[in-house]
Amino acid sequence: MASRSTTAGSIVIARERQRKALELRKAGCTYEQIAREIGYRAISAAEKAVKVALARLTREPAEELRNLELQRLDSLFLTFWQQAKGGNQGALDRILRIMERRAKLLGLDAPIEQNINLPNVYRFPIKIGDQSEWEKLAKGHAKSNGIEGGNSNEDGAA
Repeated sequence: MASRSTTAGSIVIARERQRKALELRKAGCTYEQIAREIGYRAISAAEKAVKVALARLTREPAEELRNLELQRLDSLFLTFWQQAKGGNQGALDRILRIMERRAKLLGLDAPIEQNINLPNVYRFPIKIGDQSEWEKLAKGHAKSNGIEGGNSNEDGAA
């Protein structure tokens, strides 16, 4: 037997309370006022309800946009598929680029793991999604070693 918290009805009620909590917060109410108005036992429950409602507001449009982009990619894929199967090199290249974009959009590609050697420190693996992580590490290392500008090459020279 399902517990009360997992029933569809209780989920609908919880979401409605979260929506109300967000509306009250937008109207300028404190979390204490929201808790009292909606019937939360603790102020922290009102705060959590507002945060959950805000997260849902940003997550749902992002999911809709992701689905729209996937539909567009599917449409483009179908446009070039028969040509690529027929040996058209340009269409094949386009298909591969569409597949790469789709994999990125869905997060299917595993992050790249690299070993970075920082002299006088230690070696450690780092997963790099973009260059900014490496730049932060390099600048921090350079700063701690008194190197101006934070730019150094792999052998530690400025």
